[in-house]
Amino acid sequence: MLIVVALAYPFGVHWALNTGQELMLVGLVGLLLLPLVLCRVYRKGIGSLKNISSIGAILMVTISSASAVLHVDRGMLLVPMVTNLVVGWSFGWTLWVGPPMIERFARLVEPQLSAPKVHWCAVWTYVWVGYFGVNMVITSLLTAFAPISWWVIYTGCVTYLLMGILFVVEILGRWYIFGRGDR
Repeated sequence: MLIVVALAYPFGVHWALNTGQELMLVGLVGLLLLPLVLCRVYRKGIGSLKNISSIGAILMVTISSASAVLHVDRGMLLVPMVTNLVVGWSFGWTLWVGPPMIERFARLVEPQLSAPKVHWCAVWTYVWVGYFGVNMVITSLLTAFAPISWWVIYTGCVTYLLMGILFVVEILGRWYIFGRGDR
């Protein structure tokens, strides 16, 4: 559900700001995300609030709510920037504490990774941290200086297109270097 809300959020903000329905947007976001967080806490305990998706949901609802209540229209535009900060930080943190985030994902498919594959995963975790950092800067600049329509196009389309390209490049590069089977 968080992914659906995150994908629709820029378009919802555009609609809300153009129609004066900021509180309606906040209500919808809260209605969709708070049950997700509460169910996770009920099933896994209060420690589950440290989960990246819980943090993202809480931040999205908090920033949107504060922006709507305080009538700070551009405040709603901060959500993708903060999301990039949190996700980039979580990827970067895994480089410090290990194993790197991409290695964690890779081990879901292939539990035993060779040393070159582990190195590949670490390098790609750095690449993703860089992506989220650059994305955060661009989103911040668009929030501060650009028309909202540019922000919507970038945060609602371009950022996901770039993410998909990065994902495909990583997969094709891995297949090219390591082959599709076990090596």
